[in-house]
Amino acid sequence: MQFQFTLVLASQSPRRSSLLSQAKVPFTVKVSAFDEAVIRSQKQSLGPSAYVSLSAKSKASDVCGSMGAEGVEGVEGPWVVLGCDTVVASPSGDILEKPVTEDEAKAHLRMLSGATHKVFTGVSLMTSWGEERTWAQATDVTFRELGEAEISDYVASGEPMDKAGSYGIQGAGGVFVEEIRGCYNNVVGMPLTKVYEEVKRLAESL
Repeated sequence: MQFQFTLVLASQSPRRSSLLSQAKVPFTVKVSAFDEAVIRSQKQSLGPSAYVSLSAKSKASDVCGSMGAEGVEGVEGPWVVLGCDTVVASPSGDILEKPVTEDEAKAHLRMLSGATHKVFTGVSLMTSWGEERTWAQATDVTFRELGEAEISDYVASGEPMDKAGSYGIQGAGGVFVEEIRGCYNNVVGMPLTKVYEEVKRLAESL
């Protein structure tokens, strides 16, 4: 679908780019320079929904702030910036982001083994004509019991190291999942249906 503006994805995530491409939504990428460490100390006090909303909004705002000064190649006329952030909330409520070490990745997977956790994705849409829409969406994911050997093998594959909660549902980590309640794409990194609907509404408001 064509829009009367350019959609700018404020993320270097190949999974989010793939989802937009899947939906046939034209877009360009300008990676946000926002440092998540600035708000990381607030994550437990805010809770996962508010935390990912703040992170997504901060990323979108950072790119919006640079649009006028630096611009983006190929962007002329009105634009909409799309910022996202995804975290996993363990069964006990701990917020799990991307693991820093393999040991941390293993610890994440042990927390998720044999239990239900929530995946939260925050989304923020900011426009060149002054509109903003920010929200968070949650999906429940249930893991089967995981053995130590398969946890070690999975972590050794490298797949968990760039993913919130240390697994990729769209990759080899999908074999850990027994049940999902809610939006599958939200777990991948973007609630695609909701994003598409909101982008359409913005197009109608232009």
